[in-house]
Amino acid sequence: MRTIAQKMKAAVLDIFYPRLCIACGSYGAWVCEPCAQKLPACSFGVASRQAQGIPCHAVYSYDSNMVRTIVHALKYEGVKELATFMSCAMSRWWRKNSVLNVLPLDRSILIPIPLHIKKLRERGWNQAELIAHELGSQLGVSVESGALIRTKNTQPQSSLSRQERILNMKDAFLCVPTASMEGKIIILIDDVATTGATLNQAASALRMRGGTDIRGFVCARGDQA
Repeated sequence: MRTIAQKMKAAVLDIFYPRLCIACGSYGAWVCEPCAQKLPACSFGVASRQAQGIPCHAVYSYDSNMVRTIVHALKYEGVKELATFMSCAMSRWWRKNSVLNVLPLDRSILIPIPLHIKKLRERGWNQAELIAHELGSQLGVSVESGALIRTKNTQPQSSLSRQERILNMKDAFLCVPTASMEGKIIILIDDVATTGATLNQAASALRMRGGTDIRGFVCARGDQA
């Protein structure tokens, strides 16, 4: 529950920076309910197509211009409240689908895909970490943000071909020595997956520390996956 001070701050911000739907421009929310209802679901069966060896679950199709606009606004334009919108959509999907809702929460952990420290300093936030913490709070699942380190400052994946994306992400992550993954159900969290190269390389690093039950969960999935 928000405090009176938080409510007053939100009211003042709403005057000077009103929330306008990213899709249609209507007032009241970054994504209004009518537009949210139009967002296309990921079409890969129950949205659990393999991502280079690990199951990857997704809520929306990244082939939608509206979904791309929402992702871009969180990642590059600093509309951090969209992390709440995405995490709520992911939380609903988790609770509805048996591929996730049967998992024991006490053994499950969420690990957001990390940014390289240079990119994090430039941008100021990691959208995957914002989503993971919101999702973890909603579901009651632990979040381990520091378990993975991005050791390679990779090129943006959006400008690369499928093969280039796979090579770009090779050996990009390290699981910290103090993190033991044995016996844990690991859910890698990110905003988007396309080829699955990022998730696959992160999973490889986690396996080095004993991780065996690993899957990805993203807000949106593209047709290159």
